[in-house]
Amino acid sequence: MSFFSNKKENSFNPKTQNRVALVDNVKGLLVVIFLLSQLMIQINGTVGGNTLKTALNFPVWFWHGADVSDVPFWNFFGFSFLDLGPISFFYVIAVVMFFSFEKRLSVEKKSAVLRRFFMRNGTIVGLFLPLNIIASMFLVRAGGLSSSWNWGTIPSIGFTGLILTPFVAVGLIRRHWWAKTAAGAGVLLFYYYCFDFIRAFDGTEGGPAACIGYAAVVLLAGALGDLQRKGTLWYALGSVVLFLFGVWLKSPNVWGAAVYDDYNATYMILALNLVNAFYFVFYIIDKLLLKGRSIPVLAAMGRNILLYFILTGCVINPLISILPFFKSITPPTLFLTQGICLLLYIALAVFLEKKKIVFKL
Repeated sequence: MSFFSNKKENSFNPKTQNRVALVDNVKGLLVVIFLLSQLMIQINGTVGGNTLKTALNFPVWFWHGADVSDVPFWNFFGFSFLDLGPISFFYVIAVVMFFSFEKRLSVEKKSAVLRRFFMRNGTIVGLFLPLNIIASMFLVRAGGLSSSWNWGTIPSIGFTGLILTPFVAVGLIRRHWWAKTAAGAGVLLFYYYCFDFIRAFDGTEGGPAACIGYAAVVLLAGALGDLQRKGTLWYALGSVVLFLFGVWLKSPNVWGAAVYDDYNATYMILALNLVNAFYFVFYIIDKLLLKGRSIPVLAAMGRNILLYFILTGCVINPLISILPFFKSITPPTLFLTQGICLLLYIALAVFLEKKKIVFKL
């Protein structure tokens, strides 16, 4: 199991090359958004009292868990822009995950590919959950957290992968959009009807409980990825049907409102819809303008998204909590900090692209 590889991956079918390049570009954009937003969120928490947040004067719909009742568009969905973070990550992974797994079967035995998939996700949980808990012990002592039980985003990635292992193993699900849709709907129904029991296993950022909902999102997003490969019309029709389904579920007499803090089933399906709508815009731009081309540097960040998430979550965020400099930061110095960190991320992307290095577990 290697962390870095400079071996060329097997090329994708030319008919889908544009979609794969698009995924790398969008993942790179997520890296940038995650870095800049985490710097604001973590530094605001370090300053305390929302002093920095007030000084920035950003729109209310931007922040996590904001009251968007007076913002028509965001009020319809029931959550804010930054609340889309986890679903965005799982979406861009999902649209190529099943396809990539199936393609590897042409050159490797299924048992080997499946074992690698399981071990990779198990390693992510095994490495980063203990690190999160250890870091939380220091944050509790510093007053930044009330409990050392800190699940976090990166362990959720691995644990969701573990949940998905049986689904990935089934050829019918891997190859057909309708099978992914049926499986995803089944997992979502289980998540909804067993939600009260499942929440016993929640934690920060949803904990292991939310990973069942994320698994449903990955299956449904995987179906959308299949429809993208079938063509724009198929993708558009699938997106419309998913949206109407989400609107129906959010009605009071069905599943009710989306609650980001609870990571409930309505949040999962509505966030998936909104992320897919944003992605659809990039999909059209790619078709009309980029025509399947990767955006240099941005795509390199996207191909190494897990590395960048680890740098942000496991290096930058703890430093913000530890270094005294961040306790009295102002908007100008925040923007300067963001600029410096982004330049360092870009420099790393240039190095990775030049050396053809891809970070992976």
